[in-house]
Amino acid sequence: MNVSVDIRNTGKRKGREVVQLYIRDNVATVVPREKMLRDFSSVTLMPGEQKTVNFTLPPEAFKIYNNKMQYVVEPGEFVIMVEPDSQRLSSRKVLVRADGE
Repeated sequence: MNVSVDIRNTGKRKGREVVQLYIRDNVATVVPREKMLRDFSSVTLMPGEQKTVNFTLPPEAFKIYNNKMQYVVEPGEFVIMVEPDSQRLSSRKVLVRADGE
């Protein structure tokens, strides 16, 4: 799965931002963590500059240990969150079918 987010430097100085990507499993056989950091990217931006940050989430990014202690991708609803820190998250829901797609 590919995830893209646009970021812009709205300040008057060159800046660096660390964009973080989290996921949350809304439907699981166990109680998962509230959010799991799956990727991040450090980006330097000039004043007024905008860049697109691209992430690729392989199927393994959605794996959890289920109630039988098997490391699997369970079908269900996942929330993907992207922002500069874990407190200011933009999110989107995605559905994972039983065949892992």
